[in-house]
Amino acid sequence: MAETQANFKVSAKIARGCSIGSTSQQLNFGRYAALSNDLVDAQLSNALDTWNIQCTEKIPVKISLDAGEYASAGWRRMKHSVAQAYIPYALYQDSAHQQAYVANQNIRLERSSSNGNLLQFSIFAVVDLANSTRSNIAGLYQDNVAITIAW
Repeated sequence: MAETQANFKVSAKIARGCSIGSTSQQLNFGRYAALSNDLVDAQLSNALDTWNIQCTEKIPVKISLDAGEYASAGWRRMKHSVAQAYIPYALYQDSAHQQAYVANQNIRLERSSSNGNLLQFSIFAVVDLANSTRSNIAGLYQDNVAITIAW
């Protein structure tokens, strides 16, 4: 019985880039009375159970947030579901509300120490329900903000 043998190569090329595990997230301020004067905070962080934005090693990564659908005069705004009523809000990089997410401005991201490919960032939001000359119309207010990842 005769035999012969040949070899073949097996290869794969991993492209540098990023992935988003889940694109639908919600930043919810909660429920408040129409006459509320509260300063309300909310937070959303990139984690394995939220966006799960991960990138290959050693590439500089930036994110930017747009102004949202209903921005006006430099303010992001949530719009009432049926009425022409708005509530302004702001988005920040830090819990002290010192570093704003300026619309369409690139922010350089760092990698998480626990998972080297997971990008570390949070979005802190604040709405001042007292910052109005009249009470808010009861109902649901919403906005959509796009997040862009660039590398």
